[in-house]
Amino acid sequence: MVEPTYKERYCAFLDILGFAEIVKTIENGVPFQKLKYLLDTVHKPHSGVAIDVDETDFRAQSISDAVAISANPTTPGLLQICDAVERLSLELLEEGYFVRGAIVKDKLYHDDNTVFGSALVRAFQLEQEVVRYPRVMVVSDVANSLYDEARKCIQQAGDGPYFVHVLRTLEGLDPNLFGVNTHGMPTSKYSTMRHMIQRRFREAVDNPHHFEKVQWFSRYWNSVVSPNDVTAHHRIKGPGLDVATAVWG
Repeated sequence: MVEPTYKERYCAFLDILGFAEIVKTIENGVPFQKLKYLLDTVHKPHSGVAIDVDETDFRAQSISDAVAISANPTTPGLLQICDAVERLSLELLEEGYFVRGAIVKDKLYHDDNTVFGSALVRAFQLEQEVVRYPRVMVVSDVANSLYDEARKCIQQAGDGPYFVHVLRTLEGLDPNLFGVNTHGMPTSKYSTMRHMIQRRFREAVDNPHHFEKVQWFSRYWNSVVSPNDVTAHHRIKGPGLDVATAVWG
């Protein structure tokens, strides 16, 4: 029998923003399986990632809008966590929802039923008290330990923190993938994402506290999908977005 161990691990605490709205849609006819699929996304390591899951000891648990993920304190372990964050974020973005959270390295115990420790407490406190915008912060001691391929998974925001670069697969995509048909409906998952962000941007105008969060993500989106062309149709439009603004320093 393997003795339980309390040791250093990478740990992410994630908060699905607007989760209560997602739950309400079940009663309005949106299939239960859709919500279950979204949560299952983060629990299953992506088979397309060339990483040995046994080596990373990837683990994930969720309850309501909170998700705790951890892995061995190695580069493959961190890459596995970043991949899970990225996939969950993009799936939720298609539904018009954002993810906020933090990734740290500290002491943690995590098995199939239980997760606790300094790492989880620290990640939770950062998500609650520091991570202002819809992004998953990567603390500087973790970010500064990354090299080569792993560095592509993160960016640094203009206001300081590093964060998981969840939109990295959208860089350099054909602008036509963000278009709409003759009825104004999105024609791909990418145009659906753009449509949902634009919708959230419009809905937030009466709530400055929420508006600044959606505005930050809109700037992030624009800096990725259209870094140089401020007139491109696949950009998010609105107050504070007319000037191409980089989100990292």
